[in-house]
Amino acid sequence: MPAATDDALRRLPKAELHLHLDGSLRPATVEELARELGLVPADAPEGAAMARVRVTRRAGLLEALNGFELLLPLLQSKEHLARVTRELVEDLADDGVVYAELRFCPRLNTEAGLTIDEVLATVGEAAAQAEAATGTRVVLLACLMGGVDPAWNRPVLD
Repeated sequence: MPAATDDALRRLPKAELHLHLDGSLRPATVEELARELGLVPADAPEGAAMARVRVTRRAGLLEALNGFELLLPLLQSKEHLARVTRELVEDLADDGVVYAELRFCPRLNTEAGLTIDEVLATVGEAAAQAEAATGTRVVLLACLMGGVDPAWNRPVLD
């Protein structure tokens, strides 16, 4: 039996059943947007933004979540939310994913003034466009956050 190549594995149809939109940005996009927003200096070495996100050793959940301190500010505009959604679906399609469930808490994308409805509409439209372009079926799951006052989550339910 011939060995499976990376290309052959990539072409196999796959399903992605638990993928966090806000934790699945392209490294190049993280670098670009972090500089655009001034979260890292424009003249910082390549990889400076990803160094603040990437976990390089076994870590606990809290340490792994520290990277979202840089990622979430990148996802506070319609333009950025649409871009990362489209890019993620394109990347999934390139890896042979034919069905993907993308989860995110839209409440976390409202820090710069977007409403939850605007966040959901933006991500939904971008996912639908990317689905039409790639053939990868996308389902969105709006999540709630644990460990917070239930009133904080209420707008997502509404």
